[in-house]
Amino acid sequence: MKNKIVKQLLGISVATILFAHMPILSLAADYDIGDGSIIVDSDADGVRIVTQDGVQNERETTETVITGTSTSNTITINSSGTGENAAKVTIRDLNIDVSNTGDSNTRPRICGETAIKTTGVGNVDIELDGTNTLKSGCLCAGLQKENGGTLTIKDEDPSQNDIPDSLTASGSIYAAGIGGGDYKDGNDIVIEGGTVTANGGSEAAGIGGGFIGNGTVKICGGTVIATGGNGGAGIGGGSNEPGTVRIYGGNVTATGGRLGAGIGGGVGGTGTVEISGGTVIATGGEAGPGIGGGCSSGDINRSSLTVSGDASVKAAAGGSDSYGLYGIGAAVGDGGSPNGEEGAFKDPVVLDSFTGSVIYYKSGTSAQSMIDHPDLNIDPLHHFSYKIKPEGSVIILGGVPEQNNDNDTSDNSNDSDETPPYQGITSDMLTRQINSLMRTSKTGAVTIDFGRNICLSPALMKVLFETGNVAKNCTFTYMGKRYNMYIPVIDIKSEKYKDAMEELKKEDNNSGFAGFMRTKDIFIALGVTVEEIE
Repeated sequence: MKNKIVKQLLGISVATILFAHMPILSLAADYDIGDGSIIVDSDADGVRIVTQDGVQNERETTETVITGTSTSNTITINSSGTGENAAKVTIRDLNIDVSNTGDSNTRPRICGETAIKTTGVGNVDIELDGTNTLKSGCLCAGLQKENGGTLTIKDEDPSQNDIPDSLTASGSIYAAGIGGGDYKDGNDIVIEGGTVTANGGSEAAGIGGGFIGNGTVKICGGTVIATGGNGGAGIGGGSNEPGTVRIYGGNVTATGGRLGAGIGGGVGGTGTVEISGGTVIATGGEAGPGIGGGCSSGDINRSSLTVSGDASVKAAAGGSDSYGLYGIGAAVGDGGSPNGEEGAFKDPVVLDSFTGSVIYYKSGTSAQSMIDHPDLNIDPLHHFSYKIKPEGSVIILGGVPEQNNDNDTSDNSNDSDETPPYQGITSDMLTRQINSLMRTSKTGAVTIDFGRNICLSPALMKVLFETGNVAKNCTFTYMGKRYNMYIPVIDIKSEKYKDAMEELKKEDNNSGFAGFMRTKDIFIALGVTVEEIE
């Protein structure tokens, strides 16, 4: 009996010793970053062991919440799980500012601390709660993505108050706001919700690659505001590297740093961009394109924009290079070249499912101007802009006046000796778009909106009458008044049509312009109607 009791006591003692050295099993816990740096180790099953300030204190199976403020402590999330077993961490009103760490003035530079760094081979999911701010030290991204799987930022439980759950992440020199640090890629980054603001350091993207780092980013929802540092894209590649960006939803505003694209490649890097949903505003940095490859990115055929779904896209190249070294970029296409040439425009690839819009603005138009004044500064000089309505009809936008003519509401239609200061889209652009997009029309009609002002040249009228065997509604502004022109299907082999075109040529008198009211009279016999819109 005595031996049995001794064995029982010995067993209890051993179990007590072993238990004391094991992490405590816990369903969830909140951690204050002010109490010390935190390491979250998540295994292949998604179970986390949290170590803070060197003390391994909890093993968790559900939620890990980190909150508080620190100017010295940091977070590392190490993941081995994928899918549902991703490392799941919630940051709640977290404020980490270690921007004073490291030194960019020494040679070699001294790397600073990273506010949050993700490592391991698995996936990491970060849930936003409240207002969160991350600022990292020299050569480090605000939220530095180094894990082999995906990094997903989400907001599955939005705030019930008026302040949205948010994250603001700022990288230091050569590092992205969210993504890669110095010489590091920022790949497999997914944003699903929340308000996410990311600011890249010099030569780095706002979201994506650091210096000499490419970026692959997917945005599915939320509000995203990304700004690249000099040489970096707003969203995409860092300096000298490409960016691959896919946007499926959300409200996205991206601004490139000098020579970088708003969305796409950093300076010297190409951009591959696919947009199938959401509202997107992209502005290039100085000499950079709104969407596409950064300055000196080389072969434009390696840069592309593909649109589908109900995406609403607005794009503008950055303004002139303040150093005078590069030409102006394209709204979509390429950045300027170092010999002063402007960047080449490239048509977007439009899929049959596209029911949204793409509008190009003049170089230097800010994102805020596109929001506040959506009808101003549309760029017809290098490229058309267009919209496909849900029923499949086409809207072409163009014809912005060179001079401010907003206050001119006078009817000068009988005075056509001088061509008004309007610039219209080319006939080739109009032909190409009507032919390529008419196949999506389910009504057998095409609606074309020329924006604010047009010049009714014979070449343009010929396209309107002869392109496609469909009826057309043309809405436009002329001399400060809004008009709708209805063009039925016309027999272009008829004598009436031939006579009308001859009269139009006489009216034009080789000036490239025909008096609007007399043009209206010329085609009345063909069933064309022109009515002022009240």
